[in-house]
Amino acid sequence: MSSFLVRLIIVSLLLIQCTECLSSDNKRRLDIVSTNRNGGHTKVFHLDADGNPRVDPSSSSATAKRRIQGLQHISSVIRSTFLPSGYPTRTPSGYLQYSAWSWIQDLSTQLRSVLATQRVLEGVGVGREGATAISALMNYLVRDGCGMAANLLFTSGWSTCFRTDIKRWRLFADTILDVGITCEVAAVLVPQAFFLPMISIGNICKSICGVAAGACGGAINLHWAKGSDISDINAKFGAQHTCTGALGLVFAALFARSVNQTKPTVLWSLYFLLTFIHIFANTRCMKLISFDYCNNTRLDILLAEFFSKRRDGGDTNESLFQKLPTPTEVSRTESLFFGVGDGHRGLLTSVPFRFGVDFEEFHQASRGNLPMQSDGTVEFDSEKYIITAGMTKRNKKCIAVSFLSDASPRDVTKAYFHAMCLAIQIQKGDTLHSLTDIQDLWNPFEALATKAGWDLDKTELRSEGFELTLHSNES
Repeated sequence: MSSFLVRLIIVSLLLIQCTECLSSDNKRRLDIVSTNRNGGHTKVFHLDADGNPRVDPSSSSATAKRRIQGLQHISSVIRSTFLPSGYPTRTPSGYLQYSAWSWIQDLSTQLRSVLATQRVLEGVGVGREGATAISALMNYLVRDGCGMAANLLFTSGWSTCFRTDIKRWRLFADTILDVGITCEVAAVLVPQAFFLPMISIGNICKSICGVAAGACGGAINLHWAKGSDISDINAKFGAQHTCTGALGLVFAALFARSVNQTKPTVLWSLYFLLTFIHIFANTRCMKLISFDYCNNTRLDILLAEFFSKRRDGGDTNESLFQKLPTPTEVSRTESLFFGVGDGHRGLLTSVPFRFGVDFEEFHQASRGNLPMQSDGTVEFDSEKYIITAGMTKRNKKCIAVSFLSDASPRDVTKAYFHAMCLAIQIQKGDTLHSLTDIQDLWNPFEALATKAGWDLDKTELRSEGFELTLHSNES
């Protein structure tokens, strides 16, 4: 009897424990959150006893907190029209700021373009007694022809330069656009004989802007497409420009009505204010873009930081060097205008570099002192480049570098690092005498750059474009 009671008590305890477990499992409800990453609309579901999904009425999503269903829909439409899929978690930081500054510059351009168009129409004779349609047509034909010729010539001469200085060329494009608009606005102020040359120069500047801006726009959109879809980014930027264009038309219509009633001094003051806003907004846009690969300017900043923190002594262990600035930090300090703010390289050396030179010029720069193997071929020391500290035709010191055809961007980066070390040796009498010394310095620099977030496999440095291929000829 006693054993039966003991068994009954044990079974009862087990049943109680199982019941508690089941009740606790029922209390632990699994919530499922469904989010539309394109529109930002979210819903929270839970499974009922039959396993069917039920919408949780107490959902605390961002859109549900607004408590107005209409605003939820409007917000979703705006996000899906103007913001990329997955914003802000799947786009680089600063995207919305970039878009806002881009809108500002578009509006400033729209307003100034209205004034320029009005001045061009006045100049070709619209509203003037005695003006003929054929004269206006000829003016437009000459103007457009000059623009087309400039487009082709500029593309032919500079198309290979854009990739090494995306930000500078993009800012150059908008600056030259401002020059073109100014030429068109000022065309009616010059004698009639100079009107056609002025509007032709203006259209030439606009054509150059179109080439440079179009070439750089792809790389900029790729930057914002990290973690997202490039086609989606392009579409959303297009929608944003369409919206700002529509707003610009409204403001431009109001602006055009008041132009003839405004004093010239006030009008020109307003024009130059809008031009300043345009350039300033462009500068802010470029500073928000933090490319994670090196060009000449960014690599000079890294090298200046690296060598300025270099400690005395023979040990070149990575721990003896300070950390390098990140792409975001460099984007705030790098120069955005050609010929301005390139002082980082000057802190290290003034010896010029010639990258990707023709082999004949390399031979002349080295004065014939080429590293040769016993079989008569050029010695590359297991690297994809050859480098020499030589002289130019004007007997000035220079560093010349030639690359093999299979040299990678990382090899190009190392060659630039090597050239900087040689230039320091020439100018300051540094203690770098061999490739081993270069390697001992390159290893910590490579590690620190990678740690800081730089992708050395995408480096884009300015080059003269020549490369070498080795062929062995057996006699």
